[in-house]
Amino acid sequence: MQKQILKIFFLLSIFFMLPNFAKADWQQTLESNFDIVETFDNLQDWSANGLFPSGTGSATVYDHSLLPKKLDGSDGQWDYWNN
Repeated sequence: MQKQILKIFFLLSIFFMLPNFAKADWQQTLESNFDIVETFDNLQDWSANGLFPSGTGSATVYDHSLLPKKLDGSDGQWDYWNN
């Protein structure tokens, strides 16, 4: 009985730890193979705030402070465009 409990505990430990290792490895792989990489994992939650500049066709200047920020609060590599 004790061996079964240890096996279950060990398997559960592996199950909960593996996703964290995979995430770190994926991020490292991206950053090491590309000069400029930005993933959504490192961005703060964001909404479009009702702005959809790519389809407006106007020359409106949008506030860059509304663009997605990194988790540390610094600017991301995002910008608006206009067709």
